[in-house]
This record gives sequence, C-alpha cells and structure tokens, in this order.
Amino acid sequence: MECVWCTENQASKATKDCQWIEPGGIKVIMVTDVPAIHCPRCRDTYLSDELNEEIELALNTVDLDKLGHTFSYEELLKAPKMSIFKMAENGMKFSCK
Repeated sequence: MECVWCTENQASKATKDCQWIEPGGIKVIMVTDVPAIHCPRCRDTYLSDELNEEIELALNTVDLDKLGHTFSYEELLKAPKMSIFKMAENGMKFSCK
C-alpha cells in the first residue's frame, strides 16, 4: 500500500485510537480501533480522507448520548441515528431543492 506522505509502498493496514471534539465543541470523544494506515518509513499512523469524512458524518448523525465518551469504530457505525428533529436541535442545517 502506498503512503500518502512519502509515496513509498511500505504502508500497511492498522488501527488507531482517535480523539474528536464532539459536534457542538463541548466534549472530547475517543473512538477506538479505527481502521488506519501505518507507514514504517514515516513512522506515522493516519486515517484516509474518506474514512475521516465517514466518521465526521457518523458523529454528526448518531445519538452520542447513548454511546458515552469512548466507543469503538464498530459501535459508532452500529449506533442508532438521531431523528431529523434532534439533528436540527444540534445545529445541523437542512435545505430542500
């Protein structure tokens, strides 16, 4: 697998524990066992842009009150989604076209 930083083909699949600021900026959330990429040459373990976007979307659409402050990536994907009304209360904007 090619590293996005050094472009060497030494990168491999890994997992990483990551912190996010909860939507609304009040709490820090720890998501464990997130699929990641590790490059031994760069000595870095990072997330792909696509996975980062997926997690951001999930954090904005699931009911975080039911998950607590620390949960796994798999738990995040399986978590119940908030109702559209609760999402609006949390500041998400919606538009109809």
